[in-house]
Amino acid sequence: MIATALGLLLLTTPVLAFDLSIVVSQSPPLPTYKSPTPSDQLLFYLGHVGGNGDAECDVYARSSAHANSNGDSNWLEVGSLCACTISDDASSDEDEFTPEAVTKRAIYAAQSLAQSAMVQRRLIEEQAKYLHPGLRSKVRSDTLDLGIQLNDAIYVVPPSSSSPFDSQIHKMHNFGFVAKSETPGKGLYGDFWKSGGPVEYDRLEIQSTIRRDVSNQDANVVILTTDMCGKTVEAVEKYKAQNARCEVLEFQKMTPVHSELALLTGHSATPYIYKDGDFF
Repeated sequence: MIATALGLLLLTTPVLAFDLSIVVSQSPPLPTYKSPTPSDQLLFYLGHVGGNGDAECDVYARSSAHANSNGDSNWLEVGSLCACTISDDASSDEDEFTPEAVTKRAIYAAQSLAQSAMVQRRLIEEQAKYLHPGLRSKVRSDTLDLGIQLNDAIYVVPPSSSSPFDSQIHKMHNFGFVAKSETPGKGLYGDFWKSGGPVEYDRLEIQSTIRRDVSNQDANVVILTTDMCGKTVEAVEKYKAQNARCEVLEFQKMTPVHSELALLTGHSATPYIYKDGDFF
């Protein structure tokens, strides 16, 4: 894993005492998103962890019916998740390294990670059952517990909210998830880990490059894509028929450029079409 900025801060700054089990159990509940896209959440994970140093942790699952009372057994690793931990009421520069400020951000990060598991619960449970067939049950009432590893302990994620998921309020791009690969080099997650996993990059530099590319004065339509797929060819033909000055820029999948485009637009599917510098 990449060492997040918050994690490094906690290693070097005194923190006020608090009980993580209580902090996690009191995480404000969020509803579960019904149809998360694995590629979207993977790109969001790459962007938050590699480009922003946001909080991340390993996520586990176990059968609720077979959970031991001590809460420490039967956990099976599923993957890693992250959460955007830039708080609206973040501390000012003057006090950001005080024990009080660091403690506040640590608590915020822990609860944000618990919320990340709540929102992405369906995707995490799906991958858990794929990776660990023993978690599959023919009894519909059987459920899975999710747990997040903070420091050296695993804490049970509270139940998700029963309220409807509102994409305008609960931003999916604030959370990311990557499953561990059962067979390296096989499938979406296998390809990701085979390529080296999340890489650190300069978010501002990548965003600046994107802004420069889509604001090309020689073209009023800029199409960014991973390949000349049918949708890209169709878009090019459409805009050329309208006498638009069209430029196509290609980039590789699952790279920092792809991740930042996903975070900017909210989805991973190509092509990304910009007209006069604005996403269309």
